[in-house]
Amino acid sequence: MTAEELGQMIWNVKELLRNVYDNKDVEDVILPFTLLRRLDCVLVGSESRVAANMKQLEELGQTSQEDIDNMMPMLMDAAGYKFYNTSGLSLSKLITVPADLTNNFKTYLEGFSPNIREILKNFTGKGENASLSDIFLNLARKNLLLQVTKAFVLNIDLSPDKVDNHMMGTVFEIVIRYAKESVGIGAGQFYTPRDIVRLMTEITLLGQEDKIYQDGKIISVYDPCCGTGGILTLTKDTIEETAKERRVDVTVNLFGQELNDKTYALCKSDIIMKGDEAKGIAVGDTLLIDEFRDQKFNFMLANPPYGVDWKREYDSVSAEAEDKSSRFAPGLPDKSDGQLLFTLHMLHKMDPKGSRVGILSNGSPLFNGGAGSGWSNIRKHMLDNDLLDAIIASVSYTHLRAH
Repeated sequence: MTAEELGQMIWNVKELLRNVYDNKDVEDVILPFTLLRRLDCVLVGSESRVAANMKQLEELGQTSQEDIDNMMPMLMDAAGYKFYNTSGLSLSKLITVPADLTNNFKTYLEGFSPNIREILKNFTGKGENASLSDIFLNLARKNLLLQVTKAFVLNIDLSPDKVDNHMMGTVFEIVIRYAKESVGIGAGQFYTPRDIVRLMTEITLLGQEDKIYQDGKIISVYDPCCGTGGILTLTKDTIEETAKERRVDVTVNLFGQELNDKTYALCKSDIIMKGDEAKGIAVGDTLLIDEFRDQKFNFMLANPPYGVDWKREYDSVSAEAEDKSSRFAPGLPDKSDGQLLFTLHMLHKMDPKGSRVGILSNGSPLFNGGAGSGWSNIRKHMLDNDLLDAIIASVSYTHLRAH
C-alpha cells in the first residue's frame, strides 16, 4: 500500500463522524487517533518489559505519577523507544471490553510517558488548559469512541514493519493535506513538499562535507517555523545517510519552534517516533518569544509563511528593533508580510565560526520596498556583510552563509 492510499484510508474514517462533527473539527479526531494508532503499533511487544520495570517500582513503593516520570530513561530502555505506556493496555485490548471502554481509554492515555501526554494535550489546541482525554471523552459522549477505535484497529495497520518512519511522516502530511483542503485552507502553510525540501537541504549542505562528516561530530539543525517538522527530519535523514555511507559517527540534534499547537504536536510526535526525544522542539510565536534565545546553530532551514501580516507582533518587534544588537535591528519590512523577520531571526542565530541558512520564499523579499525602506535596509545588511551566497529563482530559494 502506498502512502497516498494509506492516508486516504485514514482520512475516510471521517465518514463515521459525518453530521456529528463539523468539517473543521474532523481533524481534531483523525490526527490524534492516527498518532495513537502508530504509537500502539510501535509499542507492540514492549508491554511485558515495561510491566517488569513497573513491578520493580511498586516493590520500592514508587507508585506516584511523579515517581514513574522520574524513571523515564529506564522505562524508555524497556520499551525500546523514546516513549512508553505503563497501563498494560492497547487499542486492541480496549475494544474487547466495550462496557469499560471510556474508563479504560482514560487509563491507557494516562499510561503514556510525559512527552506523549504533552503532545496529546496540544492536539486540543487549548494549551495548558487542555485535558489529556478531552478529544476522546468527547467521542465517548457522542457514542463514537468504540466505532472510531475499531476502525483504526481493524482496518489500519501502522506497524513499523509495514510503515517505516519515512512513510509515516509522509502519511501524516497527506492526512493534514486532506484535513486542510476539506475546509478550504491551503495545506502549504503546514508543510513543504519533500522534493523541494530535499533540494533545499542538499544545496545548503553542499560544500560543507569536510566540516560535517567527522567521527564524533555534533551538528545542530534549526527551523524557526517548523510546521510538521518535515524540513528538520529530512535534513537529519540526509546527513545521517551520508554519514553511514562514509562510515563516520555523526550526531544530529534538531531544534524548532512552531506557532500552531496542533501542528507542533504533529511535529514533535513524528520526531519522537523516529527515535529522538524531541527536547529541542518548542511551541510559541518565534517573533514574540525566541525559545532558543542564546543558542547558535550550524544549519538553519525554513519555509516562512508568505504574505502573512505581523500586526499582532508589531509593538514587540518594533521595541526589540530599537536595540542595535537585537535580531531585528537591521530593519523592519511592511506589516503586511513578515517573511524577512524570520530571515533576520535566523541571521542572528548564525555561529561566527560558520553556519549555513537556506530559506524558501516567494519574490516579495527580493523586490518589495524602495531605497531606504525596511525591506531595502535588510537586503543592504545582507549584502554589506557578505551573507548572500545565492538566489535560485526557479524555486524562489535563498541561500545564506556566515564566514
